[in-house]
Amino acid sequence: MQKKPNIRFVTQVPTGGGKMSRKLGPLAIILLVVVIILASTGFARVVDAGEACAVTTFGEITAIAGPGFHLRIPVAQQYNCYSTRGMVYETSRDPTESRADFRDVFVDAQTSDGQPITVTFSVRFYVPQENIRDVYAKVGENMNMVTERVVKFHSRSVVRLTMQRYPAQQLYSGDVFNVESDIAARLQALFAEKGVVLDSFALRKIAFDDDYIAAIEQQQIAQEQIETARYQAQAAVYQAEKTVELAKGEAQAEIERAKGDAQAEIERARGDAQAIEERGKALDKYPQILQLEFIKQLTGVSWGILPSEGLTPLIALPTPPAQPAP
Repeated sequence: MQKKPNIRFVTQVPTGGGKMSRKLGPLAIILLVVVIILASTGFARVVDAGEACAVTTFGEITAIAGPGFHLRIPVAQQYNCYSTRGMVYETSRDPTESRADFRDVFVDAQTSDGQPITVTFSVRFYVPQENIRDVYAKVGENMNMVTERVVKFHSRSVVRLTMQRYPAQQLYSGDVFNVESDIAARLQALFAEKGVVLDSFALRKIAFDDDYIAAIEQQQIAQEQIETARYQAQAAVYQAEKTVELAKGEAQAEIERAKGDAQAEIERARGDAQAIEERGKALDKYPQILQLEFIKQLTGVSWGILPSEGLTPLIALPTPPAQPAP
């Protein structure tokens, strides 16, 4: 179905006089009528911005029409248009909820270790105006054919094959940047061979089987328990080492105290011995000291009885008074 042109002619009325306005008025009306007639009878075609068309005359490409108003020969000429701005092909679990230009269901795939998965993704692409002649000749007559024969065909196949190169754990953990880049590089080369440009590729979601998810969760729980046990063991070892070190410290402190006490006793004994030695030297040199010491020991004694034979009294003691006979 051909699009009707949406063209407006604006006639400017010169300020200099009324004759020119009277001449332009009928001319503008005539031109507008001619355009409407051409568009309604198929003699004109308007190409929207963001599109470019391969013009064929009796099936042979004779021109490439960019955005704008174009005259055409009805029946003989056909306009086969392509989008030169990005369009989106998207897979999802429910294509009816997608707002993409081309919608499709998810891709079933398998990881390198045999886990079944489903993948949803988006592909943004377009056809440059300079490639339209080759695209028309090698791929198809419109964007629907380009999407079906290039975008859908290669993207679903490449996604499925690429997933088989990666283990489930890497995909499940969300480390998919390299996977996404790998797919995009492959698609870019395959699209370019057909004259289509890959604008971007994005993995939307990688879904795993419920049994695998349950197994991963159990594995994570077990791993957490192992880590907890390892932490507790390390804590016990640390506590034991701490206790040993404290005991060593206390024992060492006790040893040091004993050494200090022994050293002090030795020093005291050494001092006593030295004092005795010094006293002996003093007595040898001054024998009177002995008598002085003896006198000091008699402090408080008021009398004493000493034999008179062969002794020299050191101190005169008073004779006690005679007691009367009973």
